[in-house]
Amino acid sequence: MALPSVVFRLSLLAGGVVTGPQLAAGKTAPPSLCCAEGLPFSAAELEQAVALRVPAGVTAARVVSGADADTVEVSLGPKRRSVPLGGRRGGLAARWVALTVVDLIGSEAPPPVLPPAAPALPRPVAARLIGVALPALAVEPTTGQLLVTGGLGGSLRLYRGLRWTFDASYGGGPEKGVGAVQLALQVLPLRSGPAVYFTRVPIELRLSALVAPYWVRATATEQTAAHQGVVGGLTAAGLAYLPLHRHLRTMVAVGVDLFVNQAEFLAAGQSVFATPRFTIWIGAGLALRSSL
Repeated sequence: MALPSVVFRLSLLAGGVVTGPQLAAGKTAPPSLCCAEGLPFSAAELEQAVALRVPAGVTAARVVSGADADTVEVSLGPKRRSVPLGGRRGGLAARWVALTVVDLIGSEAPPPVLPPAAPALPRPVAARLIGVALPALAVEPTTGQLLVTGGLGGSLRLYRGLRWTFDASYGGGPEKGVGAVQLALQVLPLRSGPAVYFTRVPIELRLSALVAPYWVRATATEQTAAHQGVVGGLTAAGLAYLPLHRHLRTMVAVGVDLFVNQAEFLAAGQSVFATPRFTIWIGAGLALRSSL
């Protein structure tokens, strides 16, 4: 007589299902089985046999169906396996089928092992002090001359991206002759003020007070005269730092000097030149970072 078609499902939940008396005992429940009538073993017998062999933490759903009087078929997803019982019945048959169920569970591909998460990159920290050496080209609109200057300065971190900057520059100035008189102007711009430094994009924006002492020398055939004074104003500048070495950076800067006062120079009653109302400058140099 053919064995009736039987279907049961094996469900293994991660960590097990704790119910009834087992909950009080703190034990992990065996896999939950749902069997139809007519198998040569009971659902409890198969449940017990599988629970002895399936390690805790395994998650699966399995189906077993009858094929003929002495054979059952075990299905695990797309995989199927016929199990001849060889006349076994009861607990012996349940343990025999449980071996196949466990074998199919073990033949599944293990879950993929995810690569370890990449460590979070440390947040860039702005240097405590940046020393700057900055040669620059300056254009004076009043004379149209292109001047070469050199400067030294620094940028001190106060709090996060807020910094305090200072620098001094010196270079050539305009020269002009009137008859036998030759005049030359020298200016020493001194700047200091707050700045904002953007750590992720290494750019520094500066707004500085500007004080510029100047010297004018007039040279005739046998005589020399000199005059000194001071002009002042504001400087707005932007500096970009490009990595070159661990503590060394290359730097590109552009800025404008705006003066609130002006000095005019006369020779023989004629206006020779005057200090500029504004100066546009651009420079490139090196910056040395310090974390102290």
